[in-house]
Amino acid sequence: MIRLFTFFERFIPEHLKTNPADIMRAYITVGTLISYIIVSILVILAMLAFTHLSGIAVVIAYIYIFSCTLVYSSALVIFSKTGNFRLSGNMTVTIIFLVITTSVNLSGGYQISPIGQLMILVPVLAFLLAGRLDGVRWIVVSLITTTVLYFMDQFDILVFQLVSDQTLLEASAAVLQNIMIVMACGAMFIYELINESLKNKLDFERSKFEHKASHDSLTGIANRFEFFRRIKSGLNDCKNREQRLAVVYIDLDGFKPVNDTYGHHAGDILLKEIARRLGLVLRVSDTVARLGGDEFSLILLGIHLPEDIVRIMDKVQATISEPIDIGDGKMVTVHASSGVSIYPDHSHDIDDLCRFADVTMYKAKEQHNTYVVFNDEIGKSLNEDSSENFREKTRVI
Repeated sequence: MIRLFTFFERFIPEHLKTNPADIMRAYITVGTLISYIIVSILVILAMLAFTHLSGIAVVIAYIYIFSCTLVYSSALVIFSKTGNFRLSGNMTVTIIFLVITTSVNLSGGYQISPIGQLMILVPVLAFLLAGRLDGVRWIVVSLITTTVLYFMDQFDILVFQLVSDQTLLEASAAVLQNIMIVMACGAMFIYELINESLKNKLDFERSKFEHKASHDSLTGIANRFEFFRRIKSGLNDCKNREQRLAVVYIDLDGFKPVNDTYGHHAGDILLKEIARRLGLVLRVSDTVARLGGDEFSLILLGIHLPEDIVRIMDKVQATISEPIDIGDGKMVTVHASSGVSIYPDHSHDIDDLCRFADVTMYKAKEQHNTYVVFNDEIGKSLNEDSSENFREKTRVI
C-alpha cells in the first residue's frame, strides 16, 4: 500500500500535497487514470492475441482503444503538471462519453445496442473525477444524448451495424460491458482504498495531536491538563466503588544544583529518568504527571488500607534517590519531598485534595527526603489567603 501511494505521488503536484482534501482527490484521479491506461493496454494486447479478427469493426475498435489510451495518458500528464482536477477529469469522461455514444450507433442503434445502458457511467465518473458541478452537467448531457440517440434510432439516422456475425456481436458487447464495469468499479475501489488509508492516517495524526496536547513534551508522561482530567475521572470511579484515592505532589531536592552545574541537558536527562522510574514502580491504573519544572504528581487509585500508601511511597522515595547517570560517566543523586492527600479521608473536593497535597509537600521539604501525609495539624496551619491563591492556580475547569 505504501509503495502504491509512493508511486501515485510521482504524478501529484507539490501544491496539492499540503491539503488533506486535495491529496485525497489527487490520489483518486491518478489511480483512476493509471488503472484506465492499464485496462486499455490489456485490451489492445488481448485483441492482438486474436490475430484472426479482421474487418472494419476491428479497425474502429483499435482506433477507439488507442484514442482512449492516448487521452488517459494526456490527462495524467496534464494533471501531473497543473493539478487541474476538472480538466483531467473532463478529458477522461469525454472520451468515455464519445466511445459509448458512437458505439451505440455503430452497433445497431439505441434499442438494439447493449451499450447504451453504459451511459450511466458518464455522470458517475464525472462526479468522482471532475467534481459536483461537472457531475451535474454531465447528468444533463447524458439525458439529452440518450434522448437524441433514441430518436436517431427511430428515424434511422446514422445508425449502422458493423458486425454482421451475431456471435461476435454478442461477444463484443459483453466484452465492452465488462470493460466499462471494470473501469467504474476500479475507480470506486481506488476511492475506497484511498479513503480508508487517509482516514487511518488522519486518525493516527489526530491521536498524535491528542497525545501531544495531554502529555509532557520532555518526559512523555501526563501533563498538568491531563493530570486534572484523570483525577476527576479517577475520583468519580472511586466514589462509585467506594474506594480511596491518593494525590501525591513531589518536588525534587537537589535538582537545581544539577541543572546549574551540568547544564539544562543534564537536567532534562534527570527529569526523563525520574519519570521513567516512577512509571515502573506504579501500577498500570495509577498516573504519573509532570506539573512543571521539577515538580511531579501521582494519582493512586484503589487505595484500601493506610499500609498501601506506606508501601507505594517507600518505593517512590527509594527509586528517586537512586543515583542517575547524566552522561560522560557523571552520576548525580536527587531526593524527593512528597505530600499526600487522600479521598475521602481529607476531602471530597479535587481542588482541596490538590491544595492539601501541595501544602503537605512543603512540610516534607522542611524534613528533606521524605513524604508526609496530610493531617489535622497541617490543616489547622493553613493560611486562608494562600489557600485561595492556590485554589485559583489549580482550579479544574
